[in-house]
Amino acid sequence: MKFNILQFDEIDSTNQYLLQNTLELPDFSVAVAKRQTAGRGRKGRKWHSPEGGNLYFSLLIKSPDIAFEELSSIPQIMALAICESLQSCGIENSWIKWPNDIFVNQAKICGVLCETRLKGMTLEGLIIGVGLNVNMTKSDLSQIDTAATSMLVESNDNEPYSVLETLHVILRSFEKHFATWSVKSRRSELVELWRQNSLLIGKAVKLLDDEKAIYGTVVDFSENGEIILQTEAGMKNYSYGDLSLRLQ
Repeated sequence: MKFNILQFDEIDSTNQYLLQNTLELPDFSVAVAKRQTAGRGRKGRKWHSPEGGNLYFSLLIKSPDIAFEELSSIPQIMALAICESLQSCGIENSWIKWPNDIFVNQAKICGVLCETRLKGMTLEGLIIGVGLNVNMTKSDLSQIDTAATSMLVESNDNEPYSVLETLHVILRSFEKHFATWSVKSRRSELVELWRQNSLLIGKAVKLLDDEKAIYGTVVDFSENGEIILQTEAGMKNYSYGDLSLRLQ
């Protein structure tokens, strides 16, 4: 896997750039920006993207061998790579909140947004966008309306991290896990790693979409990235789509 890294001082959105240029760019292109003017999260939510040392990047995957039912597992590989990278940098107590947010204790440190470019029923590109709080201070974080943290704050060290080195650490981890995922007989290894890096198994949760709430207890995760809940109606699998998860 060879990453084609494209660096920008400022861009509207790294995801949008890759969506617009999917056909022209090679597989495993990475757009990384110092600042985004229109960064966004899931369901179109605005992602706070100030300049000053955070990591905003998107990865393009154009593999024709990925089936539609497998798509939701790919951004979860990225979430696993980020969680592992944080731990290797000494950020303890990091965990994955399904489908692909990264928390440290009860504060969010990273979000992952997956988008697709389709032509009919043909997948032209899968884009995985990442916003990781690297060098935000406590003062910066106070401007965010939900509990948030950063690598700098969690390290208890005034020495800022290298944003580009952090990117390379994450990409190396992603490459390793994607190679494992590419061998179908080894995908159970990733599910086990996902379990180890999630605090959700055994927890009561609520899944929300625009119309209803689903209540249940987390039992496991599937190889396709679904969450498996024990509900009043029995055992059910859910793919993330437009669903959001809340702990009860």
